Amino acid sequence: MKAFSLIVIGIFGFTTAAFQANAAEKLRFEDSIPRSSFERIKLFTDSTLGQSIDAFEIAKTDLNDDGLYEFVIRQKECEVLCRYSIVAESSKTIVPLGDLRGSNIVLGNEFSHGVRNLLVFESPTNDFDYTLYTWHPMSSSYRKSGL
Repeated sequence: MKAFSLIVIGIFGFTTAAFQANAAEKLRFEDSIPRSSFERIKLFTDSTLGQSIDAFEIAKTDLNDDGLYEFVIRQKECEVLCRYSIVAESSKTIVPLGDLRGSNIVLGNEFSHGVRNLLVFESPTNDFDYTLYTWHPMSSSYRKSGL
């Protein structure tokens, strides 16, 4: 019986070691952002997205672990697929890093070219089916993985 228990424990340990968990981090749209960033994003939403900043929610995150925030701008009012604009702040302006559509977006636990991957979900009810977006240094933007 002891030998059987050791075999079962060994198989369980091997099996769980072979399958890594794919953790993801939710964006926090309720956190405040720095005032100077808010003002720059306000100009960006007016001029580039064509809507007042009141139509959007903003999440701050550090996508490349450089200690500086990047921002994810999400439409407040949308049907199933929402528009997400990924932007960074330069010394004078906002720099677009990607424009994605989905029902939800989360930060992946892996990096491509030093920048965190994004998981974009199209279904609001299925949290297993997502499209992976990775950083592409040649275009300085997020694109669907594999393209």
